[in-house]
Amino acid sequence: AIPFDLSKLKVTGEPLAVLSHLRTESTIGHAQYSFAANGLLVYAPGGANDLSRLVTRNRAGRVDTLPFEPAQFGCLSLSPDGTRLAARLADPGTGQWDVWVYDLAHGTRLRLTTSGGLNCPGFSPDGRVSYVTRSGADATIFTQSTTGRESPTVVTALKVNGLSSASRWSPDGRHIAVYPVGASTGSAVMVVGLDSAAPVHP
Repeated sequence: AIPFDLSKLKVTGEPLAVLSHLRTESTIGHAQYSFAANGLLVYAPGGANDLSRLVTRNRAGRVDTLPFEPAQFGCLSLSPDGTRLAARLADPGTGQWDVWVYDLAHGTRLRLTTSGGLNCPGFSPDGRVSYVTRSGADATIFTQSTTGRESPTVVTALKVNGLSSASRWSPDGRHIAVYPVGASTGSAVMVVGLDSAAPVHP
């Protein structure tokens, strides 16, 4: 972690190590952790190919291991209120990645997708899970209720150069940032305005 002045967009201090030995995704190198607005931190310790247990740490420093079976987690994303977690999980038999939702308060989980080929999930401001599917250069952003009782809704479709690794929403719900990763271009940020569905490259 590092102090950062949002008004000036400047770093204002020295970095401080918060956690070590976090699991990372071998394909894109994402460290497996997520913060909620209330300061709750959830993370998956271990190496790139390890099965991990989910661990939380609150503002007071209390550490709890959650009562879920170990899994190969990818792309952890806490809901805005910190009560639910969306994550990609790899099927141990097929290696297929799908989106699961964990209810942290009740210790339950739900498999939200079964089609595989999905990128990192996120949460819209109204608490729905969002994720990106991709076929060639065509990517589609979906949202879906965490109950799994509703069919996914198409938010927008766009063209991407390479894998779109994640989607993140603006607080007002009017923009989505996606992160295309191309073999020749590396990582980039594409901001999609939902009023016009026109991508903007910052």
